[in-house]
Amino acid sequence: MKSSRLGIMPNLIDLSGQRFGRLTVTERTVSKNGVAMWLCMCDCGNDVVASSINLRRGATKSCGCLYRNRPRSADPVDLVGQRFGKLTVTARNPTKRRAWDCVCDCGNTSTVIQNALVRGTTKSCGCGLHPKLDFVGQRFGHYVVIDCHRTGHDLKWVCRCDCGAVVRKNTWQLRNRPDDGHQGCPFGPETFQYGQSDRTLDDLTGQTFGLLHVLRLDKEASAQQVVPQAMWVCRCECGTVKTIRGFSLTSKKTRTCGSTACQEILRARDAALWAS
Repeated sequence: MKSSRLGIMPNLIDLSGQRFGRLTVTERTVSKNGVAMWLCMCDCGNDVVASSINLRRGATKSCGCLYRNRPRSADPVDLVGQRFGKLTVTARNPTKRRAWDCVCDCGNTSTVIQNALVRGTTKSCGCGLHPKLDFVGQRFGHYVVIDCHRTGHDLKWVCRCDCGAVVRKNTWQLRNRPDDGHQGCPFGPETFQYGQSDRTLDDLTGQTFGLLHVLRLDKEASAQQVVPQAMWVCRCECGTVKTIRGFSLTSKKTRTCGSTACQEILRARDAALWAS
């Protein structure tokens, strides 16, 4: 048994002068976690410290140059001319390993890694994810699409209404609400039913909500809203006439003209109703 600052190694095998791959052991160095460590010189001139275990079992054969300088066999796979979805491989990419230059059916070129092509995860340059729409010349309800206006990802369709007006609509509006009108459009009160419900506009004329009695639909006020919606002319029991949103009436959010006196009357009526 040998004892020194290098550690106590029972039955230590001296590897000094021995060769392991490209390494020649020069001397023993400080042990690490009870394992004998050896300073070695590589054939390339670099020094490296390796454990006796890795040296003897062949896990360490160089300073790393053996791996770096290993001969790289040519990739036997040649995808040039092959087709993957909408992509046709034109050449191997010169800068990226295992990547191929491809041309898409739409005309765009792209570089795709080999695994993505072979496994089918990439089948186009990206044009297949967002198919191009073309509604020009088609009719949707009261509208005929005459042009397309695109700003970034925002797509608007320029449409001519049967009333003669030219307006812009998005794809959802054309597909799902083709009969909706626009400001000043003469095509009925249903043109102002937006946002709160997709059902046909309910006629509230003659109905009473709290102290409010609905007189008529105010088409002009409806069309002037930022988000077009039904606005109804109502008369309160105090005689005040106001224009109120249809949703505020049907949801019971607004039941008076807003005056303090009318609100007190409504609260008294509600209390009497609950007490009965």
